[in-house]
Amino acid sequence: MKIVLDKSLAGVRAVVIGSGPAGLGAAVALAARGARVRVLERDSVAGGRLAPRGEGVPLAAIDPFVFQPHVLGQLFALADLRLSDFVEFRPVEPVARLLLPSGETFHLHADPARLADEMGRLAPAAAERFLRDLPRWERQARIAEDHFLAQPGRGTARLRALAGFPPAWPFLAGTLRPGRLATRLRHRLPGAPLAEAFEVLAARHGASTRRLAAGFLPILFGELLHGCWVPTGGVAGVREALLRVCELLDIRVVTNASVERIQLENDVVRHVAGQGFKTLRADLVVSTIGLRPTLEELLTPSETRARALRRLGRPRPARSTFLMGLRCSASWETFDAPMTVIVPPDTEEMLRQLDDWSVPAARPPLIVTNLTVAGGGDPAGPETLLRVEAPMPPVSPRFRWSEQTTRQERDRLVRRLEEAGGTGLGGAITAEQIVTPGDLAERMGWPAGSLHGTTCHRRRGWLQRPGAVIPEFRGLLVAGAETHPGSTLPMLVLGGMLAAEVGAEAWPLTPPG
Repeated sequence: MKIVLDKSLAGVRAVVIGSGPAGLGAAVALAARGARVRVLERDSVAGGRLAPRGEGVPLAAIDPFVFQPHVLGQLFALADLRLSDFVEFRPVEPVARLLLPSGETFHLHADPARLADEMGRLAPAAAERFLRDLPRWERQARIAEDHFLAQPGRGTARLRALAGFPPAWPFLAGTLRPGRLATRLRHRLPGAPLAEAFEVLAARHGASTRRLAAGFLPILFGELLHGCWVPTGGVAGVREALLRVCELLDIRVVTNASVERIQLENDVVRHVAGQGFKTLRADLVVSTIGLRPTLEELLTPSETRARALRRLGRPRPARSTFLMGLRCSASWETFDAPMTVIVPPDTEEMLRQLDDWSVPAARPPLIVTNLTVAGGGDPAGPETLLRVEAPMPPVSPRFRWSEQTTRQERDRLVRRLEEAGGTGLGGAITAEQIVTPGDLAERMGWPAGSLHGTTCHRRRGWLQRPGAVIPEFRGLLVAGAETHPGSTLPMLVLGGMLAAEVGAEAWPLTPPG
């Protein structure tokens, strides 16, 4: 994925709404092209989902592992900087340890040979077939990365581009033909728990291998091939690195700045107004708060806005998450790996509860990150810091978060951890921090508390992610979790970079129509 730097925005005044990974990625990419950039953050702390929440056991609303740090490297390279001068990454191998319902353990490796060896332990025939298919998987992963993820247009535009590139036709066919990813994996690799392993990666996108089209496999596999890395200082280290680059590029990040209106003239961006800052003249605006909130809350009602909202429709919010940070006075062999995944016994029933009924599943999969191990600490020491994440439905009339429901869910997840081998864990907790979908909706302003935007968990939802452009308006761009290419840390940053690329290509602006 290569973005060409052309310096075409010299003198342009750009405003970025939101200081999360997408917003900071857009700000750096715009400033590297010569734009004068101001970042407006409604919260008191910059960083969005990178910013720690709470005291004692601070939590960031994004997992501490990075699967594609080279994307961050590309962003820093735009500013003629080296990522390693700001934050270092340490590889995590194996990527994850899965505790299967059968009682067996499966290790997910980024190295294909080691992954095949692990598969061979449980299903030798599946391992042989995997090795035969490996060259095709790797080839399609490269195509998906270079010719799909790095394309800034809407889903249909990206698919048309693939249609004109014959080597991409197998990937394109997989995205369009019927068939779910988990079904395809179980059919081609029977007996190997690869569907459950890739579920770990899919969950990071708010998706499920039981609902994704089989064509998503090259994207997940390509993500795995890049390996799993933990940044120095965790995601807080990435946040600090991005903010330092902003300082070097003279990008001013203003906190406690609530944007109330994007002012237009003939459907072209002119000013940004609100509280906590003076009204800003703007030639380009990149909004990271979501498509519908941008249109409904920040633009004056007009026929153009109504047309844009009709085109957008009413997409369904995708999954959210329930986060627990636990500081414990003991350690457990079960959780001594950087990442441990507790796989539920009845995945189909869990998905029906989570995605169809929009209520918390009785036994959701749990992703347990041992921050003591991942951060290089002593896992045998007297204290263990665990980050526990469980997928949850977004906030809806069917289920609302309160002190009582939060405590019930917390107690249920602690019992699951104890059943998985964390004996006495509940009594060893000395401090904790909990973040619910309700917290994400109220404190961070995410619609329905969804981490992943809209409908990405449906079979072709990932193909339908909007691009950076709102075609009805000039100078108004969007980036973030619900836009292409996705909601993981590198994809959020890449989305901001793509928004800057679109802005540079469209400059100078002309009125719509």
